[in-house]
Amino acid sequence: MKNIHCFKFFSMICIGMWLCSPISAEAAEEAPGLEFSVKAIIPDNQVDQDNTYFDLKMEPSQKQTVEVEIWNLTDRKLEVETQIHSAATNKNGVIEYGRNDILSDETLSYQMDEIVTCDSRIVVPANETVVLELDIRMPDEKYEGILAGGITFQLAGTGEIEEEDKEADLAIQNIYSYVVGIVLHEDGKEVQPELVLNDLSYDEAEDASAVNANIQNIMAAYANDLEIEARITRINTKGTLYQETKENMRMAPNSNFDFSVDLNGNKLNDGEFTLYMTARTAEKEWNWEKDFTVESGRLYSAETRVYEEETGYFWLFAAVLVIVLVSGIMVCRYKRMLKIRKNLKKLIIKDI
Repeated sequence: MKNIHCFKFFSMICIGMWLCSPISAEAAEEAPGLEFSVKAIIPDNQVDQDNTYFDLKMEPSQKQTVEVEIWNLTDRKLEVETQIHSAATNKNGVIEYGRNDILSDETLSYQMDEIVTCDSRIVVPANETVVLELDIRMPDEKYEGILAGGITFQLAGTGEIEEEDKEADLAIQNIYSYVVGIVLHEDGKEVQPELVLNDLSYDEAEDASAVNANIQNIMAAYANDLEIEARITRINTKGTLYQETKENMRMAPNSNFDFSVDLNGNKLNDGEFTLYMTARTAEKEWNWEKDFTVESGRLYSAETRVYEEETGYFWLFAAVLVIVLVSGIMVCRYKRMLKIRKNLKKLIIKDI
């Protein structure tokens, strides 16, 4: 009897661990509950043949059709929906290639669904495979940098929770979807990311107040291995009130996201404050300083000061000035010494 109880306990632990573990796309054929799977058919102009997503080198105005296989793993007919999106950066500093509600960045020149088109719905017979064609047409003008996005595959009719589920106290819905990334670039010229700090906002909640700083990547390049440090002080003081550091983030090309400085359950009293921020990748570092005012729970931010550049120019100017002054003093002293030596020489000759 004791052994039976032990077996039941062990079985419950195993089932719990299985339910909590993430299911990868590669394991779709084995994982129960998954009804279909997808695979990108990699073409010859793929930059890296080992990648399982599309990473294509193309030319301006070039047209190309690529393919994705969709496998039906069930004994019934399935209808699969497709959606194409541009890559975006979410509030956690993670790139979203699939379906999302993030607004497009103003610096993004082309939406991915303007360049890549395909059928929005496709029927896959039971236990069969269907090939979906993606038609790509690059912009006519030469494009420097990267165009990034993805195509999402999802069973038709599973995008919204049913009305009766919304009214329930606890609604659980398993929605399985796949995303195949799409990265397009032309001449291979490397473009570096460029980050800027935009306006601040203030979320005043009962237990989750935060100051949000909008960080924008204005270039068509990934910002990889991104680390951001932020601290808030009273204006013209050095003492840190709140601080936040996050590592291992990434930003999509031409995207933005709100970096949140958690206030640890507190609220900001009315007054003037300063936000200091440093963002860095392996190649570059950005430093910003921004004053803001809080009045009656509302935040008003001033212009951003890029103090790294200002400080750099100040010290460069100071160094040049010091070199000029020191050089002038040395020249004057040298001329004075020559004059003294010349006078001494005259005196010696006169005495002789």
